[in-house]
This record gives sequence, structure tokens and C-alpha cells, in this order.
Amino acid sequence: MRISEVMSHPAVTCPADAALDAAARLMWEFDCGLVLAVNDDGRLAGVVTDRDICLAAYMHRKPLHLIPVAKAMVKQVISAHAEDEVLSAEHLMRDNRIRRLPVIDQAGHP
Repeated sequence: MRISEVMSHPAVTCPADAALDAAARLMWEFDCGLVLAVNDDGRLAGVVTDRDICLAAYMHRKPLHLIPVAKAMVKQVISAHAEDEVLSAEHLMRDNRIRRLPVIDQAGHP
């Protein structure tokens, strides 16, 4: 079975230079705990989780609208491709201890 058969679509994305309150709003609107941060050309720049947002608010001691997503996001992202096998995604997730796996195309776009 291919990842394309089980993945959520469309990906929930926001610009990496957006404020964290925008990412939090997307999580609320789409009922998800992960937003993919994209750079100016739409390529995956990082991921931000609900936990990352909470920790950034605590560590920076600022309101979310004053903290850029880029300050809270994880930049070294483990990802997969839609044509990959689900079993390989499972191994990536288990081996890297992650619960969510972004799916990107060959150019790095979600």
C-alpha cells in the first residue's frame, strides 16, 4: 500500500515567517496538531506542533502573535513521498520516534 492511499490531504501549511498565532489558528480550524511551515517558494522549511507553540510561548515570554513560526519550528524534518510504501513510513516514524510524517513531492513541496 502506498502513502498516497492513507495520507491526509490537503496538507495544512503556513509561511515560516508567519506568527505562531496563525499556526495555532490553523490547528484549531483543521483539528490537527501539526502545521507544515513553508518558505517563499512553497517548499517545506520545517514543522511546528501544538507542543512547540506552547514551549515557544513559555520560553520567549511573549504573545504568540509576536513569535515567528521559524523560532518554534523543527527544521530538520523527517519526511516521505506519496509513492513510498506505508511500511517504509512506519519504519521512519518508529525509528525516529515521531507520530506525524509530512509528505512532500520531489521538489520538496507538501
